[in-house]
Amino acid sequence: MIAKFQLQIKCPNCRRYYIVETRDAQCPHCGTRYTLQLHIQLVPKQKTKNVSQKLS
Repeated sequence: MIAKFQLQIKCPNCRRYYIVETRDAQCPHCGTRYTLQLHIQLVPKQKTKNVSQKLS
């Protein structure tokens, strides 16, 4: 299965935000190149309780 992703990250060099779609990232503002190390963990969605308030 091929997964596509889109991340908004902060450049460690110039501290500006931009969107990345590959592991080989290059900041469009300052030109710094680096490789992202992605660690993905799937967590089940927690069930929420429906809380109804009684009007007195």
